[in-house]
Amino acid sequence: MGGRIHQECAKNFQNTRSKRRSLTKLFQRYVWGKQTALQLGAENHRSVDWIRRQLDKAEPKGFQLLPQPVVAIADVIFFGREYGVLVFRSFDLRQNLFWTEVKSETAAVYQEAK
Repeated sequence: MGGRIHQECAKNFQNTRSKRRSLTKLFQRYVWGKQTALQLGAENHRSVDWIRRQLDKAEPKGFQLLPQPVVAIADVIFFGREYGVLVFRSFDLRQNLFWTEVKSETAAVYQEAK
């Protein structure tokens, strides 16, 4: 009888916990596993654009920065010729404050991030 009630209500149910887990895993492989969006796309049989959209949705847990004066260290690490990640990190807080994907390392990229 329970099955018939489910069919009659015409509602779809999804396991959102599983989606959150896979999104967290994807984010961790990107940040801590140093996997590129291209590598993650190949592993998950998805496009690079899909991977980037998922990474944009991911919010790392426990990251909260209160307004305060900081000294930030900034640098770009490249994973190939035209794909890099610009990171602003606070030495004192021991946290990354900001990161973004870049194609080249220019003064304009740093200024825009600042």
